[in-house]
Amino acid sequence: MEGLYVHIPFCKTICAYCDFVKEAAKPQKQRVYVEALKKELFERSDKFASLKTVYIGGGTPSHLEVFDFEEVLRALRKRVPQALDEFSVECNPEDVRPELLETLKKYGVDRISLGVQTFKESHLRLLNRTHGPKDVENAVKRLRWHGFDNVNVDMMFAIPGQTLREVEEDLARVLALDVEHVSYYSLILEENTRFHRLYERGELSLVDEETEGTMYETVIDTLSDAGYTHYEISNFAKNGKECRHNLAIWKDGDYGGVGAGAHGKHDGHRRHNPERVRDYTNALQRGEDCCEIYPYEAKRDTLLMGLRLLKGIDLDEFASRFQTDLFKEYPELSKMIEKGLLKVEDRRLSFTRKGLLLGNEVFMIL
Repeated sequence: MEGLYVHIPFCKTICAYCDFVKEAAKPQKQRVYVEALKKELFERSDKFASLKTVYIGGGTPSHLEVFDFEEVLRALRKRVPQALDEFSVECNPEDVRPELLETLKKYGVDRISLGVQTFKESHLRLLNRTHGPKDVENAVKRLRWHGFDNVNVDMMFAIPGQTLREVEEDLARVLALDVEHVSYYSLILEENTRFHRLYERGELSLVDEETEGTMYETVIDTLSDAGYTHYEISNFAKNGKECRHNLAIWKDGDYGGVGAGAHGKHDGHRRHNPERVRDYTNALQRGEDCCEIYPYEAKRDTLLMGLRLLKGIDLDEFASRFQTDLFKEYPELSKMIEKGLLKVEDRRLSFTRKGLLLGNEVFMIL
């Protein structure tokens, strides 16, 4: 496998929009989880010899006590001693303190992803985020001081009540940070979230589709004009700083996943760990294989993942790998070309600008 994802499912507070595997847990439960995670790392380590990237996400990895986080990093480095092309960790801005950064540097972490979402304080409160705009600026300064030269900020548009002007103001603040990578996602109303419950009760109004589309185009144009390469639907990079871990997944590479709710794909199968922290830790404590295995649909996954990339899918590579023509396998793609959502240029299938705005219409038919 090329990459390894490590899931830390703990947060200080639960964001109103988030449906990832997470919970607000006391330190003792977190320590039990760390011990289970170390055990799984040991049991899966026979697959780690060819790892090129590691990504620690959540939840909020930086919410762990530094002592517990170092336990995870030490166990990981025992199993993955080789130099990596990229070692990423997600952090909340308010958690970026010298002690944490020194620990991350000690174990070879070289890429930090900050969960920012927006700079407007009223929207941060609505999202139930616990940082403020100044925390973001201070976090980036501390990262630079400690020698981190590959920083991502996660941003969000179409927040309930957000205006186009506010998106433009957020973009100006992002550009002022001069970070290497920006991930800019549209809010998705997910089940089992506070936003979904409020919406069902008629207590939350969403941004209309036309405004959302204009916001997305503004994000694309502003970041592109500022020198960022738009290389994936929601991701922008400067100076060749594309996220190598995610790129390998979008290009249908093999990757492993450890921790509660973590997914992986290798040995011709997809794998999924239990989502409840208690179920995960109990299984590891009992010495059980907690991983559920389910089929990997190679052609469909290659198509779905490849279309996320702005370069799209190489039609000749697809034909060579699967001994079939992509359009014979998925004739509905031709209809999407006729509608102006997809295009073929230089033997590559990719989204048009219109298709980027209406991508779900394509993904829903595949």
